[in-house]
Amino acid sequence: STNPSQAEKMIASVDVEGDGQLTFAQFSSLLRSAILSDEVRITVRVGGTRHHVLTTGEMLNVVDVRRHPLCSYEVYRLRGYEMRSLLIGPVFGDDGAVVGLVELVNKTGADGQPDPSGFHRDDERMLQMLCSHCSIFLKNLSGD
Repeated sequence: STNPSQAEKMIASVDVEGDGQLTFAQFSSLLRSAILSDEVRITVRVGGTRHHVLTTGEMLNVVDVRRHPLCSYEVYRLRGYEMRSLLIGPVFGDDGAVVGLVELVNKTGADGQPDPSGFHRDDERMLQMLCSHCSIFLKNLSGD
C-alpha cells in the first residue's frame, strides 16, 4: 500500500487517462490548483535525486533511472511508475536558496517513443529557463 503525496493526488485529479500524459489544459488546471494551494509538499528522501538538487542547487540529468546511484527504481516501480529518464532543476528564491524544484520524467522522441539517450542539453536549457520563470513568478507572487 502506498500513501500518495499531495502532489501525486493533484496530478491524479487531472490525469483522466491515468497514463501520466497531461494535455495542456490538464497541465494548466494542475498549475492553477498548485498555485491556489497554500503549499504543495513532496516526499524528499535523504540521499535521493530531489534531495541532491535541493541541497546542491545543481540540475540533475539521469539518463537511466535503473542504474543511477541516487535513484530508487524499485520505489518508483512499486508506486506504479515506469521511470526511465529524469531531469530535475532547482527553483531559487531571492536570497539564492533553493525553494523548490521542477521535475521532468521519461523523455520521448518526436515519434512519442522513449528516447534511450534521455534528456538532452537543449532540454536542460529549457528547464533552466522554466525554473527561472518560476523564481520570477514566486517573487511577484510574494509582492516583493
